[in-house]
Amino acid sequence: MQVSNATEISGLAAATAAELAQAGFGIYSVGNTTDRGTDTAATTIRYSSGSRDEAGVLAAAVPGAELEETAGLGGIVELVLGTDFAGTVTASPGDRFPADPDPQGEGLPTDLTVTNAAGDTCA
Repeated sequence: MQVSNATEISGLAAATAAELAQAGFGIYSVGNTTDRGTDTAATTIRYSSGSRDEAGVLAAAVPGAELEETAGLGGIVELVLGTDFAGTVTASPGDRFPADPDPQGEGLPTDLTVTNAAGDTCA
């Protein structure tokens, strides 16, 4: 994800990115928006249509952020910090998407068989 500061508060994007990284989010870049100095009021999560799920996970971590579908971002989700940003991250993506989907270490069942679709002709 990209974290962008749209306020006059120096270091806000870097501090927020560090907190998000600690919560398990991958950070792509950190910086200021091109319109910095205008003090954008609304904290916004910008995303392309293919990144809607990722934007939703981020929205759970940044309460009050508005979701905005935007063309041209590719797979990047951008958090634009506005003056309404409370300054804290309240959720972890691991709460909803665990890093280890098999925490008991049970593994796959031993009675599974392998079927090669190339060896099975369709009628």
